[in-house]
Amino acid sequence: MSRLPLLVLGFAALAACVGQAGKTPTEKVPVQPDPAPVPGGEQPKSMEPRVAGLTNLEAEHYLQRLAPMVVGRVMTSQERTRVQAEGEAAVKPIVTGWTHEAGFASAARLFVEQTLNVSGSKDGVDYSLPGNLAAKLAIDGRPWRELITSERCYGANGAEIACDGDSPFKGGGVLTTRAYLKSRASRFNLTRASTMLRTFACRAYPIEVGLEQRAPKPQLMGMFAASN
Repeated sequence: MSRLPLLVLGFAALAACVGQAGKTPTEKVPVQPDPAPVPGGEQPKSMEPRVAGLTNLEAEHYLQRLAPMVVGRVMTSQERTRVQAEGEAAVKPIVTGWTHEAGFASAARLFVEQTLNVSGSKDGVDYSLPGNLAAKLAIDGRPWRELITSERCYGANGAEIACDGDSPFKGGGVLTTRAYLKSRASRFNLTRASTMLRTFACRAYPIEVGLEQRAPKPQLMGMFAASN
């Protein structure tokens, strides 16, 4: 199974929400004309289909910004030479290669730990479970969506362990770990809901009325009135 979907969905979500990589949606990228094919010869590398219309320099700058987030290092001289020669066509194979390095799993763990502000352990709660799951998914090449749908939890060494949540249903990934729930405990679960939507759906809470209808205010007042 290809490991590229995990990378693309996870870190593209980061870019979409916080604007860390790529160009702004309103910026137009000029598409450079491809060189004419060589009669009877091999097609130049730049003749491969373009996805975003990046110039060779733009493709290199993109990978330079992406490498520390995805694989925890800067680009190598070999990678820079390749992208300078092949342009946008070199992006996919270079990024695919990154997903097979140990730094990819470490970067996935760090991404989740920093995004959810969970790591270490305290008062009997293992706050590393979300990061462990992210690293395991990266190592196994699993889809990024399993971060919030997984029915399994993992220790620091990658071995499956019992989950620590008390959820009555299976699944839920990091959202049902005590690390996520305890670090975002608040009245009416508003902090948990806001973090979940902001991190995984690029939305704020409360969400649009078209997606979640508002309850009548008189009904809410009665439901949340103090009993003593």
